[in-house]
Amino acid sequence: MASSERSAPLPDLWLKAAVVGSLWASVEIIAGSFLHNLRVPLAGSLLAATGAGLLTGAHQIWPQRGLLWRAGLICALMKSISPTAVVLGPMIGIFAESVLLEAATRLLGRTTLGYAVGGALAVSWTLAQKVAGFLITFGLNIVALYVRLVEFAAKSLRVSFLGPLEVLGALLAIDLLLGVGVALVAVRTGRRVAATEGLPLAGGPKTEPAWEGFKLDARQRFSVALLLVNLLGVAAGLLLLDRHPLWAALLLVAGFTLWVGLRYRGALRRFRRPRLWIELGALMLLSGLLLGASQSGGRWTWNGLREGLEMIVRAWLIMTGFAAMSVELRNPRIIEWFTRRRLRGFSDALGVAFEALPEFASALAQQRRFVRHPAVALTQLLRHADAWLETYQQQRAPRVVLLAGEPGQGKTSLAAEVARQVQERGLVVGGVLAPGLWRDGERWGFDVVDLLDGRSEPLCRRDAPLEAVAAGPFHFLAEGLRFGREALSLERLEQAGADLVIVDEVGPLELSAEGWAEPLEVLVERWSGPMLWVVRRGLVREVAARWLRTPPVVVDVGQADASAVAELLAVRAVDAAAGQPIQ
Repeated sequence: MASSERSAPLPDLWLKAAVVGSLWASVEIIAGSFLHNLRVPLAGSLLAATGAGLLTGAHQIWPQRGLLWRAGLICALMKSISPTAVVLGPMIGIFAESVLLEAATRLLGRTTLGYAVGGALAVSWTLAQKVAGFLITFGLNIVALYVRLVEFAAKSLRVSFLGPLEVLGALLAIDLLLGVGVALVAVRTGRRVAATEGLPLAGGPKTEPAWEGFKLDARQRFSVALLLVNLLGVAAGLLLLDRHPLWAALLLVAGFTLWVGLRYRGALRRFRRPRLWIELGALMLLSGLLLGASQSGGRWTWNGLREGLEMIVRAWLIMTGFAAMSVELRNPRIIEWFTRRRLRGFSDALGVAFEALPEFASALAQQRRFVRHPAVALTQLLRHADAWLETYQQQRAPRVVLLAGEPGQGKTSLAAEVARQVQERGLVVGGVLAPGLWRDGERWGFDVVDLLDGRSEPLCRRDAPLEAVAAGPFHFLAEGLRFGREALSLERLEQAGADLVIVDEVGPLELSAEGWAEPLEVLVERWSGPMLWVVRRGLVREVAARWLRTPPVVVDVGQADASAVAELLAVRAVDAAAGQPIQ
């Protein structure tokens, strides 16, 4: 038995990563907006600690190698995907936190120490990334400004022990302690959740419509060459700032900004925010006061203002260049290249994550005790994620096996043999077979056979009345179609206690909303057991896209073994009858 690689179901590891990543993204979206809007101090560290706690707790339930960095990758893309530019900072931060936690658990094992070290590294990354971001954006002058600002604050407050390194050390210590504390709580909470048996969600999981991929502006044109041009533009501007007069750098940055604004619509909307202009103005004033005062004994100088202006121009150049490169990084060719590099299942996993997002966002909104009782809230969220996954697996398992082949290759004969062997196992097989009729060496028509009782009716003939439904050289008889639809009706199958449904075949007639199309719609939505559909090889994709929400198992009739197919379907039928997820 062989199955198509393109129709393979989503790997279990990616599925679980999608659930964890979606849960983390819901926290980033809801709690992140809340903390930042209220200007809560150390908001970035609190969000990083929450993410580390979710990852650590989830890893106690699903302790699989590679889960953490995959969940981080999915969360980063979920937080940053939008019709405009990708926000690189949050993407890098979220993914780096997951990689650090993954690395710690691989080096030190899935032990309490491993998670504690991983949590400390993940949360402290927030400070490291912020420092690196300031250096990249404003250059080394920001270091001098920071030193002068701390010295000014220490002198004003008359705190002799306060210094630049001491401030950074204190912030780092807070992050490290926060990361360790969250990890210890999450380990205990996650193990407690893993030890209890979860229950599927009542009413099934709330889901979004199927993810359709990256939402791109249809007018946007991408170019790998322009990605390099934008990178060179940033490099040229930095070179001018370091080695040439300021006015030359100003001209280049102004021209580069005009180019980006015209080429990438909406990429510079960040510059419309009043808060950004207030921050840049404050930077200019502080530079003139603190840097100038340090050079002239307390007086303002042009050199201080000039250094502040250089930092502003540099920041403007970096933000403009990153905005342009963020758009070009959404190039479908670049995305496809990355998703093919050892990331099989990534796109499908991202789709599952978006489906789960409304459920987790709703669950998070109900956790009003997150601040006062974080362990209790974490327990509820992890249980909710576990329940969502179990329910999703039950409802979205690949219930359909497609038996694919060319006309006349023996699809119906193989389906009949599979039905016989499944029946020998004591299971009830319903549905229809369509054996062919031959005359003078030519296929003359088909009959339809009800597998529940063996009765049959003529289905189509070459010489049927012209008013019959036509498909290719055959005309389908109204009585045969009615007979087959009755055999495939959900009511008849449930009354007979059917364990397996066979549909022979699903082809052009069904794709045009005729034939067995109507009962197929009902079976896909309401039948919980396995099904075997006979399909022409060239129509596999079209049939799967038309009726199935999850990839089916595809069996090629030229390589199939009837016993193996019968065993697969019998096991799935027993699982479905017992209310277990179909494997």
